[in-house]
Amino acid sequence: MSGTSTNDFVINNLDKLSTRYKLRRIKGLNRDTERERNRNEYYQNCRAIINKLSVRLQQPVTIIEREGTPYLVVPDGVLLMPTSLPLVRGKKAFFEPLPEILSLTIPNARRRTIPSA
Repeated sequence: MSGTSTNDFVINNLDKLSTRYKLRRIKGLNRDTERERNRNEYYQNCRAIINKLSVRLQQPVTIIEREGTPYLVVPDGVLLMPTSLPLVRGKKAFFEPLPEILSLTIPNARRRTIPSA
């Protein structure tokens, strides 16, 4: 069965829902805009990191970019975060923890923060 599903339930306390995320700079995940193959590998690696970590941590994770640098967005409170993951072509991505914490409240979510919601 395929199709679109919707949530028809009202969420009464939406204005009180919030969550906190920690940022980690991703080293070793580079996007070379000169070569099409590298761009494809970059997005393939991003999807692989998101999928592997979401399953391993059983938490939603995503990758955002700031000024061309990729950052991993992980819920605050994750205790067993790996320090690296393998990428295609035998390379490795390293996750450097940063002190910054993002606080996301659903009513105030902006277009650039939606992927982490």
